[in-house]
Amino acid sequence: MQRAIEYLSISVYIACGPLAWLWALITIPMERRRMTRDELLGQPLPEPVPRMTVLVPAKDEEAGIRTCISAVLAQTYPNFRVVAVDHRSDDRTGEILDELALKDDRLKVLHLKGPTPAGWMGKHHAVDQGYGLAEGTYVLFLDADCVLEPTALSAAMSGAVHKRLDLVSLMPRLQTRNFWERVISPFAGLVSSMLDRGLREPYAFGWFMLFRRDAYDRVGGHAAIHHIIEDDKMLAVRVTET
Repeated sequence: MQRAIEYLSISVYIACGPLAWLWALITIPMERRRMTRDELLGQPLPEPVPRMTVLVPAKDEEAGIRTCISAVLAQTYPNFRVVAVDHRSDDRTGEILDELALKDDRLKVLHLKGPTPAGWMGKHHAVDQGYGLAEGTYVLFLDADCVLEPTALSAAMSGAVHKRLDLVSLMPRLQTRNFWERVISPFAGLVSSMLDRGLREPYAFGWFMLFRRDAYDRVGGHAAIHHIIEDDKMLAVRVTET
């Protein structure tokens, strides 16, 4: 029986696999063009420009953390600071962050030591601790393997203000470090874009989530979902339900 199932699976793949790959190769460029349109950049930012904190949790990210933080500090948005949380890294992540902080006073680094508290996901605890240092009316949670385009913060803030949104989530460019990540990332982008259009329920990309702070506080932040892996999905649901 097991052998029959294996033969059936292989036969289905041989019959449908090439068509699926062809569909993906055609669709990915189309979806990429749709996802990279900066439709909100033509909208002026309000005066005064809202203060924003970009919060970046990082663990063992020495290969890409300099690129990530440098891209954030190079943003055209005029009123923000960065809080980077080195949570229990075993590599040079913390040292690199400290070096960057010496060169730009907009960057604040928080180092977490010791074990993660019982019941908490490591990233969630790092975000929760860093949030105490946040300033302004908006906070962006950004993963350490992201590389932002220079206008990303302005576009996101424009959307938040002009559409009166409590949460704006974008899919940023991700740093890939091996062959398989480079192969899988375009497909992940395609699937994410399709989910963005097709789902009938709230959804967010955990790599980039910009919240109004009062909305984030209203739903209890990461502390309220400290034991749940899918923070993006759960926070999006909680924001829309309150």
